[in-house]
Amino acid sequence: MLSKRDATKRWSFQMRQIWNSLKFLWQRTGDVSLFAWLFPWLWDFIVKAFPSLWTGVLTGLAIFAASIIGIVSLTPVVLWLPIALCCGILALALAHLWRWWHRSGVGVHDRPIAELKNEELRNRATQWLKSKLSNNGLHVREANLFGSILHDNYPTNDVDVVIEYKPISERQIAAHTRQIRERVAAEFERTFGKRLHATFFCANEGERREQFFARAGEHEVVFSES
Repeated sequence: MLSKRDATKRWSFQMRQIWNSLKFLWQRTGDVSLFAWLFPWLWDFIVKAFPSLWTGVLTGLAIFAASIIGIVSLTPVVLWLPIALCCGILALALAHLWRWWHRSGVGVHDRPIAELKNEELRNRATQWLKSKLSNNGLHVREANLFGSILHDNYPTNDVDVVIEYKPISERQIAAHTRQIRERVAAEFERTFGKRLHATFFCANEGERREQFFARAGEHEVVFSES
């Protein structure tokens, strides 16, 4: 059994070995060539191996934990391998997060909302609503836009959306409806400067929903799981 002092010395020696190994790797590859080779490979790998952001993060955490254990047990010659692996997994997770953020439209702020034309505003609002309402925690099966965002001449400037839930309990429907009307609608108004009006239908109200669409007129699917 190593004493506390000996264990500290051993840990310090291992950390120096890791640092020296990383410096050696950097000197052999060069900063430009290393990044030019590493990041395209990481990007391609993450798109193919981790279609789900959550799966990628969990995998990265698992490998990181295994690498920490490996630092204690591996010989000093190969101690840099777990560190390099951790850096690669972290880069994968960050790249996948950026990819998800870009595709969701949440992080797009290339032009002020007030300067957008009707079609651009509709596209931006559609992306925004899709990113929010497709959250599995809300149990939304389909969402459709109608009203002023699709028509030039309409009584109000509010944005109207029709939401159909998946088969869930009445208690869940009440909770999700309150969340959408309070949190999502408030965030939408802060983002686009327009009020969001949501109409809700249960999973077994298909006929009633079709009658509503017949009265409302033109509508556009935001997203649908069916």
